[in-house]
Amino acid sequence: FTVTETTEDAYATYTGDLLVFTAPCGSSVTALLRATVRDSSVLPGSTDSGPGDVRNATVTFAEGGTTLCTALVGLLDGVPTAGSANCTVPLAVGSHTITVVVGSYYAGGTSALVEVANPTGSFITGGGYLEPTRSAGNYPANAGSPTDFAFNVQYGRSGKNLSGHVTVQFESGGRTYQIRSTALESLGLSATGGKADLRSKANLFDVTDPTSPIFVAGGLTLQMTATDRGEPGGNDSLAITVWSGNTLLFSSDWTGANTSEISLGGGNLVVH
Repeated sequence: FTVTETTEDAYATYTGDLLVFTAPCGSSVTALLRATVRDSSVLPGSTDSGPGDVRNATVTFAEGGTTLCTALVGLLDGVPTAGSANCTVPLAVGSHTITVVVGSYYAGGTSALVEVANPTGSFITGGGYLEPTRSAGNYPANAGSPTDFAFNVQYGRSGKNLSGHVTVQFESGGRTYQIRSTALESLGLSATGGKADLRSKANLFDVTDPTSPIFVAGGLTLQMTATDRGEPGGNDSLAITVWSGNTLLFSSDWTGANTSEISLGGGNLVVH
């Protein structure tokens, strides 16, 4: 008899940087490339009754015929049918077509446009709250409870160094958690379009007892995108994601593959 071995079907979604800004007058920037990889068995209407383990997949990011980097897949939340892979690469100012190729025990792929530009703004600031209904990760916000945020990040006088802070607080289960930015890595601002893209290292704390915060995890990656649609802020939107490597710790609105911006429940944000 004949045994035929074939690869598992993988569905890839690009979830890395889409709009990245250099320092003022810069010519390149380090971009974070990331993809979510899902086994076909988890998709609606799937007829795949034999799910695999996406950790047996590899993800290669390429531009044209040039391989930029290759990364292993780590599980999003401990379930072997959904994972994430990421790596960082330098990209020059301009538009880049990034191809995502899933290989090894899986086959699949996707592509995305990543724009690298010089910033036209100098700071982002905001305060208020979101009302997530699709929060996800190891520490998802309770449905119906507010996710509070406060941030102020700006370029220094030289136009190269970033300073400021981001704080996010939410309830998960019977605990209250707080995300605090540490090393600010990248801030992209388009004042004319009201768009901002922030990436920072961050720590996670349990602040159920605010007088005695408990350190939960450090060295995390905080990603935040925002759209300022003018005053008084009722139409502004925000997306917040926190990763520990390839593990999703927190998403303010998880679509199954990435974090979507949602309108503020209250407050305001300004991109300038």
